[in-house]
Amino acid sequence: MTDVVDTVSGRHGLPRSEGRSLAFWGVVMLAVTEGMLFVNLLFSYYYLWSVSPEWPPAGVPLPALDWLIAVRTVALLSSSASVWRAERALARGDRRRVWVWTTVTVLLGAFFLATHVREFVGLPEDFLWSDNAYGSLYYTILNIHGAHVAAGLAIWGFVLLRLARGAFGPHDHTPYSTASIYWHVIDVLWVFVFGTVYVFPHLLAGAG
Repeated sequence: MTDVVDTVSGRHGLPRSEGRSLAFWGVVMLAVTEGMLFVNLLFSYYYLWSVSPEWPPAGVPLPALDWLIAVRTVALLSSSASVWRAERALARGDRRRVWVWTTVTVLLGAFFLATHVREFVGLPEDFLWSDNAYGSLYYTILNIHGAHVAAGLAIWGFVLLRLARGAFGPHDHTPYSTASIYWHVIDVLWVFVFGTVYVFPHLLAGAG
């Protein structure tokens, strides 16, 4: 990837890249942008929570904080560990383990996404995104994060296709590294989403 960028830069009279690649900085800027998106969403959630007499509103049940959401969370966070293991294998040139750990990452992410869909299918029919501000933020925050997981899985699918064609190695891993950064960001964002949407409402309900 870096060689391609250098070739294009040379043709247009631009200096060749030194240090981190353009792809790296591009995904870093994407991560910052996505982070700000969720900062705004979570700020809106907390602000409306602070000015509302009851949160969630009367008649709206607390989000389920059960074994399934715990398993979902462990699965998604564990996928960061499998990505890390895959990157270590890539640095050693162990393509078989790269395949194994990348596939584990995809399976864990797919499980998380499938249970996300299951959760929304099982929501009460009278709990809609258009009912109130709480419903709007609940649907928006969780589904935007779910959309990012889906995008991440699509990226890993592309990575696996490239691996099948012999791409990536100890000295040619920029696309893999940028994909891994994006995935780690998704996992970190879930920690804040999970704490905000699932855990804190139950803590306040218990304190009340």
